[in-house]
This record gives sequence, structure tokens and C-alpha cells, in this order.
Amino acid sequence: FVVNLTTEKLARATDYCGVKSGAKVDKWADMKLTKGKAAKLNYAPIIEECPVNIECKVTEIKELGTHHMFIAKVMGVQVSEDYLN
Repeated sequence: FVVNLTTEKLARATDYCGVKSGAKVDKWADMKLTKGKAAKLNYAPIIEECPVNIECKVTEIKELGTHHMFIAKVMGVQVSEDYLN
């Protein structure tokens, strides 16, 4: 999975993506987001408009009653040049 850190400008779009099922709607098209290729992962896209993308590989899943906790290893990070100094 990829953790896409968002900006205030993208808050509505990323909130929508968090509450809608990709099986029922095309979140990318609905929110006019660009699906990008992750640098280290072949199975999860990044949101190109997000300034920071953290690529993660699940190493363990813990069942916690009604939820699951995913333990993951960071495999790669992309940061927009605008945020580097």
C-alpha cells in the first residue's frame, strides 16, 4: 500500500477516496487525480498530486476484533522538490 500525504487543497479529494469503494466508483476520475507508478512497488499506485508518497509492504496483519492492524516496512519515499530545502 501507499500512504499519500495530502495538502489542504487535496483534502476533499483524498477524503472522498477514503470513504468510497473503488469497486463501485472510479475515484481517480471522479476526483481528477493522477495514478502514478510507485518507485519500489509494482502493485500499488501513488497519487501524483500528493507531495509525499510513502510506499509500504505489509509484513504482518494483527486481528483486533472488528479491525485489522497492518504492520509494514517502508520500501520507498518520494517527496516533491517543493518540500525539500
